[in-house]
Amino acid sequence: MDVDRKIQLLRRLLGSNPGSDLLDIGCGMGGYLLAGQALGLDVFGIEPSEAHSRAAVEAFGLDVRSCYFRSTDFDRKFDVVMLSHVIEHIYDPSEFLADVVKVLKPGGRLIVITPNCESLAARICGRYWSMYKPLDHVTMLGKRSISRILPSGTSLQRLETSEWPGEFAAHVISAVKSALRPRLGNTSATPAGNSVRQSNLSAATTSALAVASLPLYLAGKMWDKQSCLYAVIVRGESA
Repeated sequence: MDVDRKIQLLRRLLGSNPGSDLLDIGCGMGGYLLAGQALGLDVFGIEPSEAHSRAAVEAFGLDVRSCYFRSTDFDRKFDVVMLSHVIEHIYDPSEFLADVVKVLKPGGRLIVITPNCESLAARICGRYWSMYKPLDHVTMLGKRSISRILPSGTSLQRLETSEWPGEFAAHVISAVKSALRPRLGNTSATPAGNSVRQSNLSAATTSALAVASLPLYLAGKMWDKQSCLYAVIVRGESA
């Protein structure tokens, strides 16, 4: 669940005034909801997967509804709304974000986390980048494109990229495997996870990947072209 990492991320993105409540759209089993609770927020989630939403409710006692998001289903507004690895699954991100902003309070913040299609890993791996999944990831954003889909009455408060130290090498290894797979006689598609996750790897593997990635990790950090994009969008006070 990476709750400790999510707590640190929310603290960094929200600062000393996180607000009073948080809605996580596509919350999975509730990692960001648990992080929000740790920061003193009243949390609520929606998750299309019945299995994940059930786990969030039964295992963690979270307030999670199993459904897809529609602003018309809500009679309240929130200080913070999370979209973590959701927007890449949406065919019309402009329309979707405009609907999401309707459940933000004036001055409220929308946090969008998504793969960065302008990252060094994306550029070097090309069509074999593990985040290019045409049947699943239908909208790929970068720093330039996300600024063009902002809903009316909103502004970008923060826009940055990040990745864990060994992520670049993990993407390259995944790309090589994908490129070689047809030549090895395996033409069936292999489902991939939402991202290359450090928490799924052993300490030795993580350290080896970090060493292999170091030059391009530092280059991506210096040029702000790391694998994951973080945007904080603010709804105007007069909206």
